[in-house]
Amino acid sequence: MHLATQPNLVERIVFDAVRADDSLRSEYERQFSDCYQLRDIDERDRAFAQLHERLFGALGMRKLVLSLAEEFPHFIERVCRLLVTQAPHARLQTAELFGAPGRYAVVIAVAPATLLDRNEFGFWARHEFLHIDDMLDPEFGFDLGLRPRGATTAAKNLTQDRYAVLWALHVDARLEHRGQAPDGVMERRRTELNRVFELDRRDSDNRIFNEMWERAKTSSPNHRELLDWAENGLPEFRDDGEEPSGQRTALPGSPCALCGFPTFDWATEDQLDDQTRCAILVDFSQWVVDQPVCNRCAEIYSACGASTVGGD
Repeated sequence: MHLATQPNLVERIVFDAVRADDSLRSEYERQFSDCYQLRDIDERDRAFAQLHERLFGALGMRKLVLSLAEEFPHFIERVCRLLVTQAPHARLQTAELFGAPGRYAVVIAVAPATLLDRNEFGFWARHEFLHIDDMLDPEFGFDLGLRPRGATTAAKNLTQDRYAVLWALHVDARLEHRGQAPDGVMERRRTELNRVFELDRRDSDNRIFNEMWERAKTSSPNHRELLDWAENGLPEFRDDGEEPSGQRTALPGSPCALCGFPTFDWATEDQLDDQTRCAILVDFSQWVVDQPVCNRCAEIYSACGASTVGGD
């Protein structure tokens, strides 16, 4: 695998390392001065670039990146080129897979401060490289044609968020099992899972998360399974008796089965009593009880049902 580095990142890493280490500064300044004495501008620029490349290697940066990549068999076997570029900030760090079998390339954008912190970079790189290793693993079955979906933009965004959280959870659980995850990562993933699946009110003792985390340490679901969980909810809650009528789980931002408008405020099972359902069926004969109804429509038809009973 060929490793290429963006020149401005190499230069920035060397500058920051020299500023932080007095033992490097005098030797760097001497070599920098020698380069600066060259009269030909092109020759001088080449000398500066070679100086920074040598010191970048001497700092162990190339060896660090390659050694981390080599921990993941599918990554090292199938990726032909790894390009390391500079991210303007840690929040904007990314890792992307490009190409096709026989010519895969990975581009990572990393902030200089992260790369210089071996512990921080080690976890970040392993997390990203394991994602890519999954994508290259035939058993994971990653397929760009199978993407998170949703009836509305909000529903699609929620499904994408759920998919990302689920995948990150299964990546970090494996890293923790290997002793390569920092303290607090499990709690971070617990918070994220509770948020996207609203587990606080359904799994107060964290049983579902704890069981999922333990399973994820040694067994990871494939791409289709993660999509299914993201779109249709966690398997643990599909037959848990919370929806005795079989009412379908409604994603926030999905359209109401009656009015058709997107909503984040869904009717509860208690609101859809027999009188309300009968009132709905008068106007919507094709409606079935597992189709979600917004809270506003439920209020309207609840009032219709109550007035009909009062008229009797």
